[in-house]
Amino acid sequence: EDAAISVANRLLFATDHLKNLATDGNLVYDFKQSGSQETPIKDTITLKLTSQDKHRQAQVLYLSGEQQLWTPTFDDPDSNPILLLFLQHDITEMQRINGGQWRHFQKYIKLALEQSAKVENVNFDYAGQTRHGQKIGIAPYVNDPDKDRFANKAYGHKTYEFIVSSEVPGGLYRISTWVPTAA
Repeated sequence: EDAAISVANRLLFATDHLKNLATDGNLVYDFKQSGSQETPIKDTITLKLTSQDKHRQAQVLYLSGEQQLWTPTFDDPDSNPILLLFLQHDITEMQRINGGQWRHFQKYIKLALEQSAKVENVNFDYAGQTRHGQKIGIAPYVNDPDKDRFANKAYGHKTYEFIVSSEVPGGLYRISTWVPTAA
């Protein structure tokens, strides 16, 4: 089965990111959004873990106030649910900004993770120490034949970067996206 899944997908969705976390507790991620065409946001995403009778539940508080998104409870998760929620939120934003169907944007992210993702080992600083992990990079819309139909053409060049590591709590160090200026 493992041979049927790409290295990028295995690192992101088939790895037990939560194995290095206490049974109960909170993990807080910073969320920052900036850019010339977006409303700046500085907020947090909190992963709350609870356990009972050898079962673990994860609840995610995704942003706050007017920006807060509803999220389901995850029962016995292994991979970090913030990865999935981030991508769902991002796909919804792609649809809002560019029109079209969310499934189209999802399809090209899935294809990129399976076929063209670049995976490399990286070092980064965390809690005052050098840590090791893997960086997964994709540019899902570069070869999308419909990218010229995007309302904002710059999104055809959007890139994603994920850094995962067993050396940080929750296995997820950073997720970032970047859209170049239209010029």
